[in-house]
Amino acid sequence: YSLIAAFCFGAATVLGKGVLHNLSFQAATFYRYGLTTLIMLIMLVATGSLNGFAMATPTNWLIIVIISLTVGSGAIFLYYFGLKKVTAMLAAICELCFPLSAIVFDYLFHGKVLSPVQWVSVGLMLLAIIRLSMQQRTAQ
Repeated sequence: YSLIAAFCFGAATVLGKGVLHNLSFQAATFYRYGLTTLIMLIMLVATGSLNGFAMATPTNWLIIVIISLTVGSGAIFLYYFGLKKVTAMLAAICELCFPLSAIVFDYLFHGKVLSPVQWVSVGLMLLAIIRLSMQQRTAQ
């Protein structure tokens, strides 16, 4: 599932960049939400996991709606607005900085430290981000 998710993430960024040539960032956001909802529905039906909907409480649904209408939609609108101005490759790599903030907060609030393999992964990700940023600057 992780490999499928990584593929879908990269594909969504590249396809989103292509869609932005013909649509506004608001329309691109709408289509991304719609397409991902359809894909997840297919996955739920294929795996027989539709019973999860019945287990969700009204409080769960309220939290989902609040997140979707506030920070969720705001972040994705901002993402597609910015995607009009940068390459899809750079956007995909830079978006990987999100897990870095999770690492920092997990350390600050819970005192958790990464394993050596995780530190190597962080280093490689930062190196990739720096290299891509430098390549984009020299290409301009």
